[in-house]
Amino acid sequence: MTQPGFASGYPSVGEVVDSKYRVEELIGQGGMGAVARATHLVRKAPVALKFMSADVLLVPGAVERFINEAVAASQIDSDHIVRIFDTGTLPNGAPYLVMELLVGIDLSQLIAREGQGGLVVPRAVHLVLQMLRALQIDVARRLESMLAGDYRSKRHGPGTELAQVRPYAPGDDVRLIEWNVTARTGEPHVRVNLAERVLVTWLVLDTSPSMQFGTAERRKADVAAGVAIGVGHVATRRGNRLGIVTFGDSHPQAIPPTAGRHGLLGLLAALGRDPEEQPVGATSLGRALDTAGAIARQRGIVVLVSDFRGPLDWRTPLLRVLDRHDVLAVEIRDPREQELPNVGELWLLDPETGRQIRVDTRDARLRDRFAAAAAEERTGVARVLAALGVPHLVLSTSGDWLRPFAVFLGARR
Repeated sequence: MTQPGFASGYPSVGEVVDSKYRVEELIGQGGMGAVARATHLVRKAPVALKFMSADVLLVPGAVERFINEAVAASQIDSDHIVRIFDTGTLPNGAPYLVMELLVGIDLSQLIAREGQGGLVVPRAVHLVLQMLRALQIDVARRLESMLAGDYRSKRHGPGTELAQVRPYAPGDDVRLIEWNVTARTGEPHVRVNLAERVLVTWLVLDTSPSMQFGTAERRKADVAAGVAIGVGHVATRRGNRLGIVTFGDSHPQAIPPTAGRHGLLGLLAALGRDPEEQPVGATSLGRALDTAGAIARQRGIVVLVSDFRGPLDWRTPLLRVLDRHDVLAVEIRDPREQELPNVGELWLLDPETGRQIRVDTRDARLRDRFAAAAAEERTGVARVLAALGVPHLVLSTSGDWLRPFAVFLGARR
């Protein structure tokens, strides 16, 4: 008989999988599948079994992604990553993973245990950095291809990568003589190297009231903070610098580029500000881009993190930024912004302007018009970004945001 809460389609409690693993109890269940505690019958050792949902099994490419997850995790040697011991297939064709069983508490339990007033800043920073290490944000590997030593400068100067060889001229450093070419030509030649240059990453972060909205697993601001910390964690390494421009609230910030720990602390300070409680007017991404373009003089990378809600006043400013920088756009959405539920009369509030409107969500035509208008608005944003050649990623407050973020960055290499 199936354990209560353990959906049909998965092996039931007491059932033996592949003649090796006896299912003991459900540990967790989500949209992608379920995880159960089990016993390896030969080794008499506890393990965790991760099963794919039968519904997800029908999604094209889902099995390949599931297996790829196992392969990727098995190749990471870290105390912070659960080990994968084995894989298999259930009779219905769904794959499963055999993993190390870890016993502990989740973050919400930790916060409850350490005090209802919240974690002190040093402890919170420690936990954030621990989680980043645990996730091994593929983000780190993806962005590191753009960090110092990997960044190809357009200028000649001190460096290690050869740009050209030219005849020696009076005043040239004799240490740069290219002896092989000199021997072949009979004329002294010197090396001209590409200049190695510190890479500056600018994070243009939306902190408007609309980012506090969230009806799924988290707020849009939470996803944006995760993306920002992921970028900042690697953009401040090896002498590279992170600059921050926030916009959308009553106190927008422009933090100059800083390397190392100071750059990351500046980011954490920006993320730690209290959310705006009063309407501040429509968000202007265009003004934020003008600010970033005015202070970001050195060529680098600009990462836009926003819900892109507000006037489309940013096309021309974005064009100007693109003249000098590479730009990535990360859009944060909440599922409820795209459709209205049928829950009767509602008062809808625009958190940025304070405007309110009463709607009757029992009206099917109203819900259809809302969904169509919301889809058209999002299509308009995507159309502008595509026309400008800006890579565009959409992340949701529902489900996993880290994996698509890492894949997105990987495709930019």
